[in-house]
Amino acid sequence: MISIATYNIHYGIGIDGRCDLGRVVDAVRGADIIALQEVESHWDRSGNIEQPAIIASLLPQHGAAWGPTVDVLKRADDGAASGAHVRRQFGNMILSRFPILSIRNHLLPRRDLATSLDLQRGALEVVVETPIGLLRVYCIHLCHASEIQRGIQVRHILDLDAHARREGPVICGTHASEPSWSAEPGPDYMPADALLLGDFNFQPTSEPYAMLVAGEPRPRHDGFVDAWVRGRGEPPPRGDASSGATRYDSFDAKTGRRIDYCFASPELADRIASAEVLADAAGSDHQPLIVTLRTD
Repeated sequence: MISIATYNIHYGIGIDGRCDLGRVVDAVRGADIIALQEVESHWDRSGNIEQPAIIASLLPQHGAAWGPTVDVLKRADDGAASGAHVRRQFGNMILSRFPILSIRNHLLPRRDLATSLDLQRGALEVVVETPIGLLRVYCIHLCHASEIQRGIQVRHILDLDAHARREGPVICGTHASEPSWSAEPGPDYMPADALLLGDFNFQPTSEPYAMLVAGEPRPRHDGFVDAWVRGRGEPPPRGDASSGATRYDSFDAKTGRRIDYCFASPELADRIASAEVLADAAGSDHQPLIVTLRTD
């Protein structure tokens, strides 16, 4: 089995208001591939630490990929620029027990919402060498403030998926006078199979969800497979669609919204063995989603 986790960690701040990356990591350390959203560096609210480096150090058996989507100058309390040129960053992270052959950080399209808080969002892409072959794995965080903007971003993700094999890997071909370009063991090709992991900020009854599972504008005939639906053997979501909530309105009642997902390309559908939300994890304002894939 391959165990996959996605977790919006809320920069390590849990339901009790404490920042504790140790309990965040402990919740998902058993997974082979881990996608984390809302990881940050040098923010006052989380103690001005470099979270990507700390998380990587807590998971020494995993390789790490870090993709900031917000990157601004950290200023001192008096408004002056930091003498150390410290960057305040916020973004996505992927960790994998399997070799990460390549990394790309795709910034998603957005429009300035003017009156509402809005952030640059992204899809961090890695190609991972797994027991079932090469996989493209994306850690995604969509806009929280606008359904229209989420729809635009989903279309962009569908385009990334549709064009991945045609565009090829991060380094293609050879250079006669500089052979070192092809000396590292990057992927020889971009695999067709893909996993989309992350905080999509939509519910299963939304239009952006329908776009992903229907494959609109149809780069795939069948769209992506919702691993929760497949892994639980549940019918397609209807009504409130609160099954599998990952963002609780009530932590005690374990009720809320399902906005964190694992979407798998159709070729992986028969490998989805199970899906589980870790209902009691208290290290964030979201809950981790764990999906297992069969390797036989």
